[in-house]
Amino acid sequence: QTVAPPLCSADDASYPRLKRSLSWWKLRLCHQQLLATMDTEREDAPDEVPLINQGIQKVAVDDIMTFIGYGPLQFIAFCMVGLTMLAFRFNTSLFAFIDISVQDRWNVSEVTFAIIPSATSVTNIIGGFGYGYMSDHFGRVWPYALSLLNIGIFGLASAFSPTFATLVVLRALTSFAVSVVASTTVTTLIEFLPVRNRGKVIVLAKLTESLGSCICAGLAWWLIPTYKLGWRYLIVAASIPIFLATIFRLVFHLQSPRYLIARGRFKEARTVFSQMARINGKHLSDFLPNEVQFKELVVIETPKSSTLWQTLQNFSAMFKSPYLTRTLLIGIVYVIQGMSSYGASLFLPNILNQLKVSPYFTSFVGYLGQFPGILLMSIIVEWPRVGRLNSLRFFTFLTVVSFFLFAFVQNTVSIPVFTILIYFSTIPIDALFNVYIAECYPTSIRALSLTFFNITLSFSEIFIPFVSGYVTKVSISWLYPVVWAGLFSVQFIILLFFRFETREIKLTDTV
Repeated sequence: QTVAPPLCSADDASYPRLKRSLSWWKLRLCHQQLLATMDTEREDAPDEVPLINQGIQKVAVDDIMTFIGYGPLQFIAFCMVGLTMLAFRFNTSLFAFIDISVQDRWNVSEVTFAIIPSATSVTNIIGGFGYGYMSDHFGRVWPYALSLLNIGIFGLASAFSPTFATLVVLRALTSFAVSVVASTTVTTLIEFLPVRNRGKVIVLAKLTESLGSCICAGLAWWLIPTYKLGWRYLIVAASIPIFLATIFRLVFHLQSPRYLIARGRFKEARTVFSQMARINGKHLSDFLPNEVQFKELVVIETPKSSTLWQTLQNFSAMFKSPYLTRTLLIGIVYVIQGMSSYGASLFLPNILNQLKVSPYFTSFVGYLGQFPGILLMSIIVEWPRVGRLNSLRFFTFLTVVSFFLFAFVQNTVSIPVFTILIYFSTIPIDALFNVYIAECYPTSIRALSLTFFNITLSFSEIFIPFVSGYVTKVSISWLYPVVWAGLFSVQFIILLFFRFETREIKLTDTV
């Protein structure tokens, strides 16, 4: 489309004379064209105005996402990721409830039972690298579905284990894809969201994880005391939402447009953007003109190839400026957070049993405390004066206080109350940390970075079950909570040194 040159410009020497001589309506037309010429240099034009009418030749990917906005698409993505998180947490919560039954079935101690979670951590490390590379190499659809299928098949098989050794092997194979599911869920959802309220949506999605742990606790409370094979029925029940989530992902098979752009696949990215806009009742052509090449419009860094060597180069960027400091700090805090949460919950029913409190009922009630905690987190995380970092600091401090109260105020009333308070403050930290990490790194290594931190955590989880099992056996009632309170105290101190706030920042696509 040919655009006529303006009748005059601000640099034209005849402009003052023209102003005096032209009639009022001609002057008005000249003035409007002058403003239009000046507007071509603006890049912050309102989203609802077509770019071709503004004369703008560049637009950020986040601007496209803002135009698409929130609608049915985000609801579908939220439900898919939410179902996956529910299934994921259901499966990872099993160890806390089957331990007593497994110990009685094969006459093993807490330390021997710790072989199962320790073995799953080893396979988690091995599988994490493979699935993490697949997610950044082949996109977000098939690695997502395959990792879920991996968990579902071996998880279901583990319910029929004839020996303790068989149970160890099958649960280890189940965990081959656990770290990747944990990372790809957040990555998938965040890449379909506009900047505004992005953190709030993902934190709210974590409510489904809480629902998964509550379902696990509720079924354990019913099945294990009622049926001789109740712990096996619980494992079978945990595989059902996994298969449902796999089907959901295969039906909702939209690829991440950010991933496609990061790989230089602009034509496919435009098609996906067009589908996303259509689902939300909009037309992409109202924002991006069909006459202009999509590649010329989108402002991105140089697309990277998807070879293994390029993936390794991208991964190494995590340990270079400007990512080095945040990588080190996030790595330390993420490991402490994961060790403390995992270690504290792993043998909690045993501790409650020692304190003469119903282990399954108290765990179920404690899990309910996650919901108000996550809701509070979703509210304050988008406040300008709070944001991501202060939210993490507040909930970490509250966790420290909760564990100390649990350690030194022990009676039949206070123990359930402080158990609720522990889950109220601990689980939202994990939810927000995944959001924070995803916002800190570009699309080309976002899934890989989350997988890397989960794998780093898995190294510590190899020995944490043995530590937790040993501390459980010691007949000192305050020792178990004090150990985890100490680790969370270290986490709080390190969080004070964090400076990179990610609230409402635009996501980058390549390193």
